[in-house]
Amino acid sequence: MSILLADPVTDESLEALSQTVARLRKERDGLRRAMRSRSVIEQAKGILSERLGIAPEEAFKQLHELSTHSNVKLAELAAALVAGRSGVPDAITETAGAEVLDLLPPPSEPEAAHFEDLAEHLAEPIARGRLLTGRIEAARTLDEIAEAVAASTLGWPEPATVVVMMLEPDGALRLGGSSGLPADARSKWARVPPIDGLPMIEAIKARRPVLITDADALHVRFPTTVAPLSSQGLAAIPLVHDGAVIGVVELFWERPCRLDDETKAHLLSLAIPVAARAAVLDTGGTDQEGGADAPIGLVLDALTEPALLLAPVHDDTGVIVDFTVEAASAPARALSDEEDLSDGTLMTVLPRLGSQHLLPLLSTVAETGEPGELTGLYVDPVAEGTRAAYRFDVRAVRLWDRVLATVAVHDEATVLCAEFVRAEGRRGSFYWDLATGYSVWSPGMFRLAGRRADDGPMDPTAMAELVDPADLAGLLTRLGQEEIVAEVRGAGPLAGARLELNAVLGYEKGDLASVSGTIRDVTRRQNLTAQLKQARVAVAAERRRLSELLSASPDRLTVPGLVAEGVSADRALACWYDMAELHDGSLLLVVGEADPVGSAQRLRHAAVAYGMAGLAPSAVLTALNALARRLEPDATTSVTVAIAQPERLTWAAAGQGAPIRRAVTPTVHPGALGLPVGTVDGLEYTDNELILNPGERFHLCTAGALGEVLEALTADGDVPEKDLCLITATVLTRR
Repeated sequence: MSILLADPVTDESLEALSQTVARLRKERDGLRRAMRSRSVIEQAKGILSERLGIAPEEAFKQLHELSTHSNVKLAELAAALVAGRSGVPDAITETAGAEVLDLLPPPSEPEAAHFEDLAEHLAEPIARGRLLTGRIEAARTLDEIAEAVAASTLGWPEPATVVVMMLEPDGALRLGGSSGLPADARSKWARVPPIDGLPMIEAIKARRPVLITDADALHVRFPTTVAPLSSQGLAAIPLVHDGAVIGVVELFWERPCRLDDETKAHLLSLAIPVAARAAVLDTGGTDQEGGADAPIGLVLDALTEPALLLAPVHDDTGVIVDFTVEAASAPARALSDEEDLSDGTLMTVLPRLGSQHLLPLLSTVAETGEPGELTGLYVDPVAEGTRAAYRFDVRAVRLWDRVLATVAVHDEATVLCAEFVRAEGRRGSFYWDLATGYSVWSPGMFRLAGRRADDGPMDPTAMAELVDPADLAGLLTRLGQEEIVAEVRGAGPLAGARLELNAVLGYEKGDLASVSGTIRDVTRRQNLTAQLKQARVAVAAERRRLSELLSASPDRLTVPGLVAEGVSADRALACWYDMAELHDGSLLLVVGEADPVGSAQRLRHAAVAYGMAGLAPSAVLTALNALARRLEPDATTSVTVAIAQPERLTWAAAGQGAPIRRAVTPTVHPGALGLPVGTVDGLEYTDNELILNPGERFHLCTAGALGEVLEALTADGDVPEKDLCLITATVLTRR
């Protein structure tokens, strides 16, 4: 047994193999062109035999001599002769093939002088261009078109690769025909999406040829092309037929290509015959009518929504500046004052919206091929010249080089639909057709039943499970009525809920046929009613408790001309009060509230100490603020400090704790109020003064209970339960 070891693969062997494959491909392409040219030459021989009445061999001889004298390829000359007799009128009535037939001499005449004149005539660039046109017109496939262009050398080097790409409805390009393109490349470039960075796409978008004869510039601008090995120059020429772009033809050279202005003009003129023939061949022999078929108008008229077929309008630089209306559906025409929109443009139909919103959208769709949409656009009849105001959404898709835009107009109900749905709240609507079983629920009904909209409505017969059996039995006894309004208890997913049902019953020949109506969850309303009753009872109890509290006097302090009483209803010890007699016979009164409790008690004792030291109320609060910021930097305290004498009350407040004066009716005495103690460093407070009269009474209370105390003192309004501390002072006589 022996093992055969293959020679290792080297770079040199791979290079040799690659060259062999390239040579074989070139030979194969040459054989293919020769086989296609042979059939054309045979046809030309037959035409000359019939025209001159000579044998086919003699016809071939004259054709060969004419090719030799004129320096025109035999296949091109034969194709031109065939095109001149191929029944393609109008487009090629002046083709070179027809001229050749007219100029060829009869057999009986001397031929030398005629051949010389004819050869000189055919050597002219215009005549050779017509020969190429004739060969293109005689092509039977898009591949033959590409080969005809590849074989042309009308002032430029013979192209190494030629491709014909046809435009598809979505903006992509489909490979229609090629010459010199390897099989793997044909597969790779069979369909090209409308992406940027390719010369063929740029030529389509700008509707202008892309011609680059500098290799370095080509590599920088387009690093990716169909034929990367043929990178010495390229021409991408858009194919325009009946005003519409239907594709592009690309030529690639593998040798340096230097073109003068006249040669460039002849090169770019290839687009005309290629587009004309490609439009026929790409549709199986039926002219494409510019990409978008003529029956598109009939299709649009069959639509029940407004629709427009728009063609882009480019400026001199290739930028889309407007869209012409090529076709419009009847609903679209009804939205405008112009019944015939075929001669209009986007800017004339909708001037404001067209320039601000629609043109950017449609241009993007036309250039990228990606669908686009806009929602919530408003048409102002004054600005746009339409018959009425309306809101609409627009969706646009690319159709060849056109854009098809469909419009969804929102009527009043559609515009307010979201508000209707939101207004349902805890309410839902339903409809049930008993004959067909068709059932519809509103969004609120799904929310009410705790069911997802994607799951669809419940089976109508299962809806009975949402109602308490006893209440359901009561509802069934009312069948026969046209409308049922009742309050029932929920069951199943709605157990514990109270429901208000309003149903309309439809009958046919005495039998129940449909049920529709609304269901509203009134559980919250009933709960609120019960809570309101409980709150009223609690308010009455609290009012009695507060009245008893105001009349109680668990703590009392008397000085000449003044008597003060303090009470506390604080359960958490977060509020406090204190009273002390000063050395001059006046009263120090302090009321405060704070959290936590420890901080409140420290501030209480500190306030009394500062007051006994002779500080004014404002100075006491300033000192308390500094202490609070040191002890509890994150806590704040509302404190009111007052020094009472029979003739006046001097007070300062950190918070809202202003004194309540009871001269005739209880009123909060106005004055300067400061921030609660402990809010920020460096607070300064202001003293306020209240002149007192004999027999007058005033109150100091915690800031959080000020409103409730005022209401209780005036015996007007509900007072909720509130923890508070209260000092009541009465002026007896002046000293």
